[in-house]
Amino acid sequence: MPSPDAKTLKSFVLTNVNNRLGHDVHEKVMPEVEKLGGCEGITRSLGASLTQGIKPEEVASRQEQYGKNYIEPDPPTPFWQFCLNALEDFTMQLLLFFAAIGTVSLWAACAMRCAALRRGLSSLKSAPCTCAAGCAASCVWLVRDVLLNLRAARV
Repeated sequence: MPSPDAKTLKSFVLTNVNNRLGHDVHEKVMPEVEKLGGCEGITRSLGASLTQGIKPEEVASRQEQYGKNYIEPDPPTPFWQFCLNALEDFTMQLLLFFAAIGTVSLWAACAMRCAALRRGLSSLKSAPCTCAAGCAASCVWLVRDVLLNLRAARV
């Protein structure tokens, strides 16, 4: 692939400045670039070439003079921070509110059913449970009561 010439590089830079960085960069940065002689002037003052860059043996001395071309990345955002930020959304708050209401009502219904089954109320024994968790809780209590009764019978 042939090396691009200065005009091609300049148009590439201008296109990227106009399309990606917005007009603020174009208004503030480009006049300063033009004061320095454009791309050609900047590369000339840095002792580099638009087509070949800098020589490999110059890298160490330039890093000492100008510093490394590196910006320390921000620390990663912890998972709990993502969760906390998600709670700022109104839709998420509504969903959590209604989930809490559903959980409390399910727990109350299961507790009432289990209590009724433990007391042996026949009217609720035959009533179908409307939730899987209620059935599971009822079964757990029934198995527990049966095992306790069997243990008591052995003693």
